[in-house]
Amino acid sequence: MNIYKGKYGIVKKELYAFGRKIGMDNDIIYTQKYWEKKFLSLHEEKSWDYVITAYLAFWCSEEERRFTTSVFFMRNAVRTVSMSMYISEAACYAKKERIMDCLLGLAIQCKLITVDITNGSFLRETVCCIEWIIDDEQWKNIENVIIKSDRRALKHAQKS
Repeated sequence: MNIYKGKYGIVKKELYAFGRKIGMDNDIIYTQKYWEKKFLSLHEEKSWDYVITAYLAFWCSEEERRFTTSVFFMRNAVRTVSMSMYISEAACYAKKERIMDCLLGLAIQCKLITVDITNGSFLRETVCCIEWIIDDEQWKNIENVIIKSDRRALKHAQKS
């Protein structure tokens, strides 16, 4: 369950715009050196160019750069990419989501995107994630601590 899914549209839009801006001329765009050089030439740190270039230069493999180029910059369909890269469509969708998560995390660090944690769906998803992580025995321990503190608070309130 991904709490940032609502922000994926922003990431996709910026990736598509970035792809149009750089153009797809040759295989040099798959190399880490190309992206490192491009990253060092950037002057504005709080921009989508900075985030996307940093990701391509430092946080992904050559295969991920090819995938990003094919799916986001060239806008190839996932089915086409899965056939050309010899991976399942499900793996393509998972890879696409992971890339967007990474870029979203970088964008949040650069304050290009803000996340409203007061949103009810965020809280529901967080609770679902917590329930998945904490087993029944741990919940019982937590419940016992809360009950004990409630009893103390109740006794204190009755004395007052």
